[in-house]
Amino acid sequence: VPLWEEPSVRSSDTWFGQNTRAGEVCYASRTRALTSLQGELTPPNRAVSVIWIENKASSLLPLEKLKLPMPAFSLYASGGVLWTETARLVREADDERAELHLERHAPEEAGEASLLVGPREPVDKNQLISVFGGLFK
Repeated sequence: VPLWEEPSVRSSDTWFGQNTRAGEVCYASRTRALTSLQGELTPPNRAVSVIWIENKASSLLPLEKLKLPMPAFSLYASGGVLWTETARLVREADDERAELHLERHAPEEAGEASLLVGPREPVDKNQLISVFGGLFK
């Protein structure tokens, strides 16, 4: 049973939503959004997340912000690198919501990975969540 938990890095707070009435406070983190990890060094306090975005809507998807429910992700370790499971976001309609599919294993890119900890707050299977920001300005 954990007695104490302390973040190693405090992320900055940001507002995620269309306006001040519809949204929530989230932690902000910049990403390099790489398409390949070849030759990249991952800082020891960061985890690599493989994200697939499928846009089935009729409109283009200009992506400025992406909100992921990180407490729903598990954490894996492989070769000194931390990983989360792969997330698939499927956007069916012309709005900010997408269906979230989490694979409950380390991504193929991680190779032989061991589970360190499971999700803190599991999400319902194929949950529809608001994940895209900056679509309606």
